[in-house]
Amino acid sequence: MTPLRRDVVFGVGGPRRRPSSLRKLPPTNALRTGVGEALHVFHMLACNIACLTIAALYYAWRDVYANRRKREQLRQRVAYMLWVAANRVV
Repeated sequence: MTPLRRDVVFGVGGPRRRPSSLRKLPPTNALRTGVGEALHVFHMLACNIACLTIAALYYAWRDVYANRRKREQLRQRVAYMLWVAANRVV
């Protein structure tokens, strides 16, 4: 069995003290900017830009081509309705 941990709180009540692993780092270590951190930020930025690009392309496609397809389908339906109405008269 694992030993009882007092920093894990279940439910709503209980102590509000944060576990030692989640406490803030000292200010000298908190603002490090090394190669690893810069690379990590670049990867996050690249992922966000890629998601934004994909979303923009999708919305542009939806606005242009999907509306065009709806108009063409509506034209075909109206033409068919007029054709059926003209055949009933004859």
